[in-house]
Amino acid sequence: MSERLSEKLYNLLDDYCSNVEGVVGIGISTPNGLEVSSHFNRRINTKLAHAVSSVIYRYTQEMATRLDYTGFKYNLTYTDNGIIALRKINANNLIMVLVEPDADVNNVLIKMETIVTSIKQTSL
Repeated sequence: MSERLSEKLYNLLDDYCSNVEGVVGIGISTPNGLEVSSHFNRRINTKLAHAVSSVIYRYTQEMATRLDYTGFKYNLTYTDNGIIALRKINANNLIMVLVEPDADVNNVLIKMETIVTSIKQTSL
């Protein structure tokens, strides 16, 4: 990935974190869990977050297929400590947002659609 593309992606993620209340961090990864770009706070293990995105994606996709549901779009995982929102950007990239437990999830998802559109425009 070019340095210019890397900088554009980081700036998009930074802007998202700054402007969406309740977001702990955000990252773009491949379906295999490799980091493309990320903006997580220091208490989040970045490599682990990207690996988790891969596990959630693969598991959700596999279980949905068993139920004859296809075309993974996104997954929300609610935990006691927060929410993990995972969305497919394209065939090669996923975006994961970690959110505080009391955040407005609808707002997070609406803004997630906006950033996905912006990411696609970067030619990722």
